[in-house]
Amino acid sequence: MSLKDVKKRFVDSFPESKTRNNHFNRYLEYSKYLHNKFEKAEKHVLNGSFITIKIDPNNIDFLVVVNMSKMSDEEFYLVEDEFHKQFCQSEIYCDLINKIEKYDKKLHAIFCCDWYPLYKREKDDPLYYRYLKEKKYWLNCWGHSRKDNKGIKHSKGLITIDISDLN
Repeated sequence: MSLKDVKKRFVDSFPESKTRNNHFNRYLEYSKYLHNKFEKAEKHVLNGSFITIKIDPNNIDFLVVVNMSKMSDEEFYLVEDEFHKQFCQSEIYCDLINKIEKYDKKLHAIFCCDWYPLYKREKDDPLYYRYLKEKKYWLNCWGHSRKDNKGIKHSKGLITIDISDLN
């Protein structure tokens, strides 16, 4: 799905929403920032209340699928560093980031996004099984709703985003 289609379906279709437009614009801004940091990202996979009929979702949850086979160690550590910055909940870690980058707010509060890396590997990669295991984990975790009042988890969809528009 293109970014334009995401906006049309999950922002423009909810004119009464107080959060969707802002969250989507911040998602775009943050995605461009991430894309400029590590260009090996191939796509995003959206999940959470943003892709439901909830009028005012709290944030946008997404996976960044990164082709591990094409990454250097330096690029890998850059992705990991960016990933951990968004969870700046530890006072010590926040102080460290403040000293290094004059960073004073949790990224989630700024961009209204939670993202996680999914390191894609090619079939001939000896660690391909790790990718399959991680992918299965996310499909199981995000491919179902929370338990309903009967304790049942229901299947739900995920949306794959073409991020080539971010260039």
